[in-house]
Amino acid sequence: MFSHTPDPGSVADLADHQDLDAAIAKFHSIPEGERTEDDVLAGAHALIFRMDWLTPARREELHEALSLLLSMDKRYTRVPEFCYLLGAAYYQLEDYQEAIAWYKKAPDTGLTPSKQEILSICRKALNRPAEKDSFRSRVQRSWASFGPIEGELRQMMNEADSNRKAEKKMISLVSKQVNIAIPDLRWFWTAGDRPLLQLDPEHRKIAALLQQHYLNCAPQAVQDNWYLSVGERAPTDEDLEELRQDGGYLSDLDVQIRHVDADLLELDVFYPSLKPKEETGKAWERVMEKLLFNLGETVYLGVFLHMKLCSTPPKGPTIKLGQLLPTLEAMGLGDREDRSTTLYRRHQMKRLPSIPARNADHPWRQDVFRALTIDPLLDLFYVQGDSASYVEPFLIGTGAVAGFAVFPLKGQTDNPPVLMQDLLKELDDNMDPEIALVLGNAEGLQFGYLDLVAWDLQPALDTVKELLRRHDLPWACWHTFYTPDRTEQLF
Repeated sequence: MFSHTPDPGSVADLADHQDLDAAIAKFHSIPEGERTEDDVLAGAHALIFRMDWLTPARREELHEALSLLLSMDKRYTRVPEFCYLLGAAYYQLEDYQEAIAWYKKAPDTGLTPSKQEILSICRKALNRPAEKDSFRSRVQRSWASFGPIEGELRQMMNEADSNRKAEKKMISLVSKQVNIAIPDLRWFWTAGDRPLLQLDPEHRKIAALLQQHYLNCAPQAVQDNWYLSVGERAPTDEDLEELRQDGGYLSDLDVQIRHVDADLLELDVFYPSLKPKEETGKAWERVMEKLLFNLGETVYLGVFLHMKLCSTPPKGPTIKLGQLLPTLEAMGLGDREDRSTTLYRRHQMKRLPSIPARNADHPWRQDVFRALTIDPLLDLFYVQGDSASYVEPFLIGTGAVAGFAVFPLKGQTDNPPVLMQDLLKELDDNMDPEIALVLGNAEGLQFGYLDLVAWDLQPALDTVKELLRRHDLPWACWHTFYTPDRTEQLF
C-alpha cells in the first residue's frame, strides 16, 4: 500500500513532499563525497523553492544552490531538471537574463504554463523603460514649462468652446506640459475666469496620490488662477438639488457605513436588482457613477477603503444614498473644499486590525497579513500577486516608486510594537514630504515593514537606511509593490 509519509532518510522524498526545511537539513548532513545526483538536485530544489524575503541569508541559500548545480554541470543525466533549477535560482535572484537563458537550454521539453509565466515576467522586467529622472524632478520641469504659458492657456480655454482649432491647440499644450511628469495622464478642463484642471485617478488610490502631489507642487501663480482637482469634486448643495430633480443619480439605494478605523470606512450598497455574476460589473459601474455624483471622487478615494454590492439588505441601520455626503460631513470626513487633506487622511499613521491570511502560499505572505498598513490595497495587491496589473500603469515611466523597507523584528527587540511605532514616527518626522510620502507600517511575525511612495527614490532610501541603522538592526532591504522588481539590500 502506498504511503504518503516521506522517507526521512531521502532528500528527494522530503523535497517531493514539500518538507523543504527537513530536506535541506538532511542534504547538509550527507558528506559531500557521498551525495548522489538525486541528492544534489533535491537539495538545490529545496534551497531554491523555500520561499522567503531576498534577505542576505536568503541570497546565501540561492548562491549555495547555484554552486551545487554549476559544480556538476556536464555530469548530470537529468539535464532538463538541471536547467530548470538553474533558471529558477537565477529568477529568484532576479537575474532575469540568466533565467531566460537556462530555461531555453532545457532540451526536448515543452514549457509548462507556470514556466511560461516566469519567462514572461523575465522579459517584461528586462524590457521595462529605465527612468533617469525622479518623479520630483519631472514635476519641477513640468510646472517650470507650464507656468510661463498658463495665462495663454486660460485664454485658450475660454475660446475653445467656439473655436475647434483653439481647443486642439490648448489640449496639445496642456498635455505636453503635464505629461512631462505623468505620461498619458487623463485630464479634463472647464473654462472660466478661474478654469478647472481636473486630473483623473480612475478610482485607483496610488494614482490619486501621485496626482495630488503633482498639484500640490504647482507654482503659486497657477494655484491663484486655476482650480486644481484630483477627480470629481464633491457637489454643492445646488448641484445636489439639481440631481434630485433629475432623479437619475439620487436614487433610493440603501447604504451602510462600517468603520474600519477612526477615519476610514467600508461601504455596503444594497442593490436589489443585482443579477448573477455576469451582470455584477455593469451594476458596479452604475453604482460607482452614482457614488461619484453624490460624493465627488476625492471624498470617495480619501474616505472609503472598499465598496461592496449586495442584493439583500445589510444587517443593521442604513441610510439613503442621497444622505451619504451630509452624513460624512457631520462625521468630519466629507469636507467638500478639503481636497488634499481628505485624500491623504487614509495615510495617517495608524494600525488596522489584523486580517487572516488569504492566498498565503508562502511564509512571508502570512507574515504580511498579520497586520496591514493604513492602505491595505497596496498590501493586498502585492500579496495576491496582482500588483503587476495594478501598479505598473501608474508608476512605470513616472519615476515615482511605491514600496516598503523590510527588516528583521524577531530577536531584535523585546517589544516589537513599540519599536515599530518609534520607527514610523521617526521616519515621518525625518522624511521630507517633497521626497516621499510615508504611508504607514506593518508588524509581522518575523519582519517589520515601512511603506512609502517615493517621489525621489535615492534620497528616500538614504533617509530610511540612516534611521534603521541607528536602531542597530542587522540588515534592511527595499522592495517595490511591483512584484517582479529587484529586492535591493540597503545594508
